[in-house]
Amino acid sequence: MKVKELIGILQQYDSETLVVVEGYKNGVDVPLAPVEVMIRLNVHSEYYYGSHEISNKSAATTKVVYLQRPDRYQGQ
Repeated sequence: MKVKELIGILQQYDSETLVVVEGYKNGVDVPLAPVEVMIRLNVHSEYYYGSHEISNKSAATTKVVYLQRPDRYQGQ
């Protein structure tokens, strides 16, 4: 999905509507503020991974907007 497609979809809703993302194992969370990251495309084929990978390496060629899920489970 591209930013213009997402904007088009979101414009159909009241601007006060809450946005959520999948939780760690279940439920939903409110995402953190979007950030720009570089990714490598199509690096995973296993169903349990996302297709793409965030990477700071020179192989990362695509800039994307990333909606981060809050990581409340870090360090537990």
